[in-house]
Amino acid sequence: MANFFDALDGDKDGFVTGAEVAAAQAKRKASGGGGGASGKKSAGGGGGSGFTGATLLTRWDKDSDGKVSKAELPETMQAGFDALDGDSDGFLDRAELDKMVAAMRARRSSGGGGQ
Repeated sequence: MANFFDALDGDKDGFVTGAEVAAAQAKRKASGGGGGASGKKSAGGGGGSGFTGATLLTRWDKDSDGKVSKAELPETMQAGFDALDGDSDGFLDRAELDKMVAAMRARRSSGGGGQ
């Protein structure tokens, strides 16, 4: 799962920007790939990259308990875990992951990118 995030995080700053997602999509299209950064189609796609809270939960929830602990996150994202954990329960659930994806998409559509 860390490979997926790392593939998107072009500048290796621990954050995936809209520009990085767009670059990964362009690279995938140029190579004839299908879905996510790995070139595999991802479940729950639609709306572009197939990058949703549900797909992240599937990728990162190593113990299949329906939530993601800090230890299950890619190492590059662990520093930002507390900011993502809206209810401070020590886990990221699908709603919190959906919120993260929505914020990333909003930055992308507004021309942001956090750089």
